[in-house]
Amino acid sequence: MALNIFNEFFASSGSVQSKSAFGHIKRYKEENNIPDEHIRFHFKPSKNENTLFFLTLDTWSELDPGHVNFIIQNLATGNVVNPKIILDTTMEDFVGQQFYDVIYMLAQAGVPADKIIILTSQPQTQNFKNEFFLSDFKTIHYDMFATAYLNFANDQSLWREVKPRVLEKHLICFMKRPRLLRLIANGIMRAKDYDKQAHYSWHFDYNETRDLFGFRENIKAFERIKALRLKGTEGIVDIFDGNYIEKQIYDSIEGNLEWIVDPYVADTGGINLPMETHRKLDTSVMFEQHIKIVDNSFFTEKTYKNFVYGLPFIGFGIPNYESRLNSSGYQCWDNFFKTQVDESNYFSALGSHIELLDEICNMPLADLQEILNSKESIEMLESNQRMFKLQHEVKGLITSLNCIEEVW
Repeated sequence: MALNIFNEFFASSGSVQSKSAFGHIKRYKEENNIPDEHIRFHFKPSKNENTLFFLTLDTWSELDPGHVNFIIQNLATGNVVNPKIILDTTMEDFVGQQFYDVIYMLAQAGVPADKIIILTSQPQTQNFKNEFFLSDFKTIHYDMFATAYLNFANDQSLWREVKPRVLEKHLICFMKRPRLLRLIANGIMRAKDYDKQAHYSWHFDYNETRDLFGFRENIKAFERIKALRLKGTEGIVDIFDGNYIEKQIYDSIEGNLEWIVDPYVADTGGINLPMETHRKLDTSVMFEQHIKIVDNSFFTEKTYKNFVYGLPFIGFGIPNYESRLNSSGYQCWDNFFKTQVDESNYFSALGSHIELLDEICNMPLADLQEILNSKESIEMLESNQRMFKLQHEVKGLITSLNCIEEVW
């Protein structure tokens, strides 16, 4: 039976098709010449066929109610046999008010829960359902950013040959939005002068950061970190003062450099620090009531560009970052060093990652270069590239959607 998809990109105003499950499936079909008997996009739902209607939602822009009303007409009137709506929330690892507005509109129209499927970028779908009270809905994990970045890399011809490099810096660390973990990392990097050993950027000054929502909570979290006397944090002063929070922008950081790595940086930077984060960490995970939830993760282009550019990387401060990538066939570089990361909780992961930074940045650059140019390291870089090119994320999503009736 074909996967039948209504051929219209319904979405909130800030969403784009290139960062949506709908757009990814459509592109995959076109590029691989998938016949209609397997995947079919159409404009006229048939009474004899199941049809999926995709609605892509971000967390910040407006949604045209007409999009939802059109879908409701097909879900609630019985014009289509067993239609379903796919709510694509994969732009973030959380949902916003407009998501609940849509759920309310569907409920008011009498659309039953078994006609609603939610896509989340959170690999631990049960955590996602528990946090946002979605136990009644079928929920599927889809790592949207993996496919979005793969397509972007192909369109922009970004792929680099994996080869030994001559290093000029120990680290690569480009940070933009000042979420909690990045605020802490920025302060520690500057307090220890590690920013001088990195291709480095930080996009916000003190006044801009202070005015952001959650800044006071971030200060409280760091006070707790100091009180715990984590290894690697000895002697660190208040990293939230104006001495550490000032703009430091790499020459070519503007424009697409969140998604594109400067060739000079890729050729001469050592270990990349993606500085991924996720909602649970950004909001309250540094406090006792959430400290045991250590299996959440959210991967973006910050992680995936390492595969395209052939860069070794370490997931700073996130428990199970490495093991989560390992489960998808990718490899990180934590185990190349003596310091072992303790992933028991967020405090231990942060403390041991700071120790790992100490080890790397106190290592002679020639020694780090020898490690990263080793046969084992080069083979890992090549393996990550091969695995990423397989497009297993979009293939897995298509398989999951095809199996909906079996696993419902």
